[in-house]
Amino acid sequence: MCYEILGFDVLIDKDAKPWLLEVNQAPSFQTESKLDHDVKKQVLSDTFRLLGVTERNRQKKMQSMERDKELKK
Repeated sequence: MCYEILGFDVLIDKDAKPWLLEVNQAPSFQTESKLDHDVKKQVLSDTFRLLGVTERNRQKKMQSMERDKELKK
């Protein structure tokens, strides 16, 4: 499975018309404001949800890795 998060820079003019400025292949996830943090947090949450990444699945994977590690000893 492969996926990529893209960053879209959009300018909204006085008539509320959106203008695409650029698309970033490797967007920054640093935050400089609460709004910036909230938007980027939701992007990541939505991405994980779409991919089916849940805490339960993460725990299952971690347990599986621990079992494999013990079997190799």
